[in-house]
This record gives sequence, C-alpha cells and structure tokens, in this order.
Amino acid sequence: MEFGMLSKLTGDKRFMRAAKKATKGLLKRASKQTGLMGSHIDVDTGRWVYMDTGVAGGIDSLFEYLMKSYLVLGEEWCLREFERGYSQIMAKVKKGPWYPDVHMSNAEIMFPYYRSLQSFWPGLQVLLCSK
Repeated sequence: MEFGMLSKLTGDKRFMRAAKKATKGLLKRASKQTGLMGSHIDVDTGRWVYMDTGVAGGIDSLFEYLMKSYLVLGEEWCLREFERGYSQIMAKVKKGPWYPDVHMSNAEIMFPYYRSLQSFWPGLQVLLCSK
C-alpha cells in the first residue's frame, strides 16, 4: 500500500508496478493443493522456506495490505485476492474459534497456539464488512 501511495503522490508509477509485481509473485506461489501460502519465501529462488501459514506474523501483512490497498487506493484486484485468501483461511485454517498455524500444502496443524500478531485479524474482518 505504501508504494501505491508513493506512486500516487509522486506521479511515478514505478513504485506501484514493483509492489504489484512482488505481490503477484507471492500469490502465484500459493499451494496448488490448498491455495495457502507459507510464511517465508526465498526471494532468490522463489521457494517457500517456512511452509507454516495462518493469520499471524509472516503472512499477516499480506492480507492487511491487500485489503488496505483496495480501500485506500481502489485497487480492485487486491480485493479479489484478499477475498480469495480470506476464503482459504476460513475454510482451511480456522479450527473452531481459533486460527492455528497450519502446513500450507495440507492444512494440518503445525503450531496449535495463539500468537499476538493474530490479534489484527478481527479488525481486518471488520474492514471486510465495511467495503
């Protein structure tokens, strides 16, 4: 979102193009089995380094920036990608009232505990309802 705003303020589209390219690069590397993405990727090889996923650190900013890029910059593709990822999280990560970290390829629980960065998720759900 910051690079999109920088492009908007300066009139230089390079910033948004670079951010869009990086984001789409991550999105296309989602698991073919589940549609989920890992929490860390090797930027040189494009391979996932950590295959855990959920709504906490390592992946939280992707969801946050997709939604905010839609709300602030009007980027419709960001909303579509957010909604796609959101549906995968709700279907494959949510276990009862919790969102444990799961393996991106099979959605099996890897870390069955709460992490503080998961606290942003309810606020993001409110933003989703306000769109």
